[in-house]
Amino acid sequence: SSIAGALSPLFKHSSIKERLADNLVIVSNDEFNYFATYALAVSARNQLDNHKISQNLWYEETVPSDSLFYALLFSRPGEDEALTSLMDMFKQRPYLQVGGNETVGQGWVVISFLYGGDSR
Repeated sequence: SSIAGALSPLFKHSSIKERLADNLVIVSNDEFNYFATYALAVSARNQLDNHKISQNLWYEETVPSDSLFYALLFSRPGEDEALTSLMDMFKQRPYLQVGGNETVGQGWVVISFLYGGDSR
């Protein structure tokens, strides 16, 4: 698809580019709301004490590992330096851990930038 082709420069690995072309789905806000409400994976977690007695039961929702999110970044007039500094930081360290469960490998994302159709 042309959208997958436009997004392709954001990904370094050819296997991800191929999966993107085969699996990209764009949904409306209403569809996203439905999926977020009814279709996210929900895992029950339980904290046990030393006697294996439940101390805290909770549930966690996670998005699929291949989820693609985007955001538009703009600088305020006259404040281009702050945006440039932020982008330079992510270019040097593109991996970011968002949310909890870092120790079990969840929440890791990679930050990529696309400028007017060109990735940098």
